Amino acid sequence: MKSLKRKNVLSPEFKWNLRQHFLSYKYTILYASVILLFAVMPFVEQRKGVVVPLFILFMLLAILHTLDLHRLLFLFCIGLGVVASVCHIVYKFWSEVFLGSTLGFTFIVFSLSAYSVFLGIAILTLGRNMFSETTVSGDTIRGGVAIYFLMGIFWAFLYQLLLLFDPNAISIPEHGQFSTILYFSFTTLTTLGYGDIAPLTHQARSLAMLEAAAGPIYMTVFIARLVGLHLTAAKK
Repeated sequence: MKSLKRKNVLSPEFKWNLRQHFLSYKYTILYASVILLFAVMPFVEQRKGVVVPLFILFMLLAILHTLDLHRLLFLFCIGLGVVASVCHIVYKFWSEVFLGSTLGFTFIVFSLSAYSVFLGIAILTLGRNMFSETTVSGDTIRGGVAIYFLMGIFWAFLYQLLLLFDPNAISIPEHGQFSTILYFSFTTLTTLGYGDIAPLTHQARSLAMLEAAAGPIYMTVFIARLVGLHLTAAKK
């Protein structure tokens, strides 16, 4: 009897249902991929290798799993993800060879541009999907938080692009360290503003103003949406 039960539990149908149940938490997977990126980056960024690009690639795959797009736009996003990841991995792997060269500059510009466009599309699409939800679940809430984190990463890529063309645009140490730029992005997004890093040019200040406005607006609308759905469910 016990062996029969065990056989049923390990049956292909059970495994398929378990896999589908796991994949149904698409926003949770995305949320976990973002948190994992933040947890790993401070420890591996300064080492030579492709660890950070691989974790970013994992995040891109998690985003693709959540996107509900027209086929052509979805394929376009896949292409952006491939270009961004390949250019980033190649640049990191041969960083010493590319140092100061035009080819290396081209690779990193292509990578950051593709990342930025990909995340821009993803944030707009996920936001649309999120605010069309009619029920609140833990997965939904984690998805909303993941979008907020993606906004900070999106602006960090824009800041890094700006610094490539104008190293004096932001008074930031360690221009090559993405974690430092990410730190500046999130202190701006949350309007925390320690003041240790500041935008200096008109372009940098415009980006910072847009981010500082977008952060509180998103959180206000997101929380209002959650409260509205909760009240609607309570009335039913």
